[in-house]
Order: sequence, then C-alpha cells, then structure tokens
Amino acid sequence: MALDSVRQKLGRQSGIVILVSNGVLFVFKYFAGVLSNSISIQADAINNLTDSVSAILTIIGFQVAAKPKDQKHPHGYGRMEYISGLAIACMIIAAGILFVKSSIERLVKPEPIVIESIFVILVTSIAIFVKSALAFYSYKLNKIVCSATIKATLMDCLFDAAVTLLTLITLGFSQITKAPIDAVIGLAVSALIIYNGFISAKENVGLLLGNSLDIKTQQQIEAVVDDCREFTGVTSIIVNDFGPNNQIVVVEISPNQDFSMTDIQKSADALSLKFEEMFDFKVIVYWSSKKY
Repeated sequence: MALDSVRQKLGRQSGIVILVSNGVLFVFKYFAGVLSNSISIQADAINNLTDSVSAILTIIGFQVAAKPKDQKHPHGYGRMEYISGLAIACMIIAAGILFVKSSIERLVKPEPIVIESIFVILVTSIAIFVKSALAFYSYKLNKIVCSATIKATLMDCLFDAAVTLLTLITLGFSQITKAPIDAVIGLAVSALIIYNGFISAKENVGLLLGNSLDIKTQQQIEAVVDDCREFTGVTSIIVNDFGPNNQIVVVEISPNQDFSMTDIQKSADALSLKFEEMFDFKVIVYWSSKKY
C-alpha cells in the first residue's frame, strides 16, 4: 500500500509538472507561430496543448489507479494507468493527423515565413531546453515508478525536443529559399507525432490485453523447477496483470510419479515461497493430480 501511495504521489507530481510546462510552452509557441506565419511552429504548439491535456489524464489515471480494492474490483484499479496511457496515445495520434491536413494545405498554397523579432527564435530555443529537461525528469521518475504512462511522456518529450529543433532549423532555411520547407517540415513533425502515438498505444494495448513474462524470467522459473526432483518440468506460465506492482503469475508444473502426492505438494509450496522471494510479483504454483 505504501508503494501505491508513492506511485500516486509521484504520478500526480509528474502530471502537474508536465501540465504547467506544456501549458506555458503552448501559449508562447502558438503566439510565435502566428507571428511568423509558420505552420510547423503552430503544429508544434498544438502538440504542447495535447501534452497538457495528456498530463490531466495522467493525474486522473494515477489517482484512480491508487484507489483501494473493493467488492466490485477485488484486484484494485491499477489498470487505469494503462487506460490513461492509451487515451494519451490516441490524443497524440489525433493531433498528428490534424496537422497533416494543415501541412498539406500549406504545401498546396505556400505562404512566406516572417521573422520580424528575435522572440520567435528565443521561444523555440527555450522550448528545446525545457523539453529536454522534462525528458530527463521523466526518465529519472520512471526509474522509480516503472510506469508505461510516464514512459510515454518521456518518449513524447524526446520527440518534442527533436521536433522543435527541426522547426528551428526550418525557420533558418525559410529565409533563404522560397521552397515550401515549412509545409514539408510540418508533415515531418506530424508524422513523428503520429509515430510516437502509435508506439505508445501499442505498449498500453499490450498491457491491457496481457503480456507474457520476459524470456529471462521464464528461464529462471524453468531452471528452478528443473532443479526439483519432484517435478519433470513447467507445463505453462500464465500472467494475470491487474496493474503496476499487482501481477499474479500462475505456474503449472508436471509431477514426477516416482514421488508421493504429499512430497509433491510440499515441494510445490516451497517453490511458491522461493519464487516470491526471487520476484516482485505473486506466484501461484500448482500441479494437476489428473496427470499424476
């Protein structure tokens, strides 16, 4: 319970930091985009706006996920983190698609990019630094809580920093050529946003559907079982994921008929205890008497 409380606190803290930072970046970037008539800067700004909304979903997700178990949901609300992560990914994809349309329109009807003030350059430069700092913050935080939602935020911040750098380069080239570079970069920015959204969505959908154990962990379980003479090996490993820090792994093992049922059950109980010492998830070991 203490661990869940820490996750909720740090998750909420992450959401607030991302919300405020992206809210401020959106205001300044969008103004800079309108001032310079740059579709790529405006696309980048709207991306920050969606990040702010995503941060609200992050806060809500961690808040709901931390609710205690009840009669209706005996395994708790941990999967809400995965749902909020998927919602964030869908918003990222939607924002990218929106600016694909805007970039194509600008490609068909090019308009000049105007830099009349150092303000535009200053805003984009500061935005790169802020997004890089947020990525580092999310990385350090995710090492503590290991959250798919915060990982999605980390990847989004890295993409945003790269995208804003690309936009800054575009501003420079737009002053020396009449080619519709802004529209092309706008398409590239949109493509990166959509790609980032799909990667995040894939991970969260996988968590909701249920992933298998990683190969290394499976091999560790099989090696321990193989060392027990009472069993001939592992029949199946089933993972029940009810949210972060709330996984139940069911290991079915084949009994060795050279041993009594009492010895086999004692060994199975001992394996359960050993696995729970080895891993940070609950392990249930069982064997079928029908195979005995």
